[in-house]
Amino acid sequence: EAFAASIEKDAVSIGVTRKQRPPRNKPSCAPAANSVRSIDLDIKALILGMENNDNNSDNNSDNNNNNGLLGRMMEHAGKEHIIHHSFSLAAPVTDRQRLSNTKLSFNKYSGVQDWNNAIFLWVNLNTGDSPNEFLEGGRQITWFGGSRMRDDSPVIVKLVKFGKEGRMVTKKDDEGGGDGTSDSGTSDCVSSNIVLWCRRHQPEIKKFTPYVCFGRLGYRSHVIGSNPLSFVWDLLDYDGLKCHGDLAVRENFELFSKCEKMV
Repeated sequence: EAFAASIEKDAVSIGVTRKQRPPRNKPSCAPAANSVRSIDLDIKALILGMENNDNNSDNNSDNNNNNGLLGRMMEHAGKEHIIHHSFSLAAPVTDRQRLSNTKLSFNKYSGVQDWNNAIFLWVNLNTGDSPNEFLEGGRQITWFGGSRMRDDSPVIVKLVKFGKEGRMVTKKDDEGGGDGTSDSGTSDCVSSNIVLWCRRHQPEIKKFTPYVCFGRLGYRSHVIGSNPLSFVWDLLDYDGLKCHGDLAVRENFELFSKCEKMV
């Protein structure tokens, strides 16, 4: 009995001691050397094109793109092509040299991919299992997080932060006019590092199109606590897509933005 009492006393003592210990914070794992989460991108250059950017001033032919990717359908299908192409166009020279001929690491199964200073959102359209749709004539789009994503998930926290930082600055705003449009009737989006990539399902051939870049996003709203998390985003490059000088870009946007949510 004395032995049993001693064991019970020790167990209680250990339990109290454990309860009094502060929870241990797991150390955050640093991304691998070839992970896109360790790489910065010049998002403005990626979307709108280069303007003698010193960050991309080497002689790599992949970087001699002055048009930007806004509204462009990618040459090849799949996320991997976009990841590597974006890296070649908009990553710092030091990273391109460091990771030359290296396969970049990223999560190809997720609907969101974060870089060190940016986030790509992947959206499927025109499918029965995808509730995504454009709203307000293409000025907004819905996006739903993965089943395991919560409001406090690191990537969601980062996504909301970046989205709220995104804003529209126009020529007249800078000059004090503040009417929301420049002399050309378009707006210049700055500071948003969230990029929208959409692909459209083609039921007649049962395949997806390659992804199209529809520019930068600003946070509009989301349903806190929803599962999956439900977001609405503003297309900050809407004017640039609608008034683009390339007919193919305007047609891409017209076709994709009319995709209806399938029930």
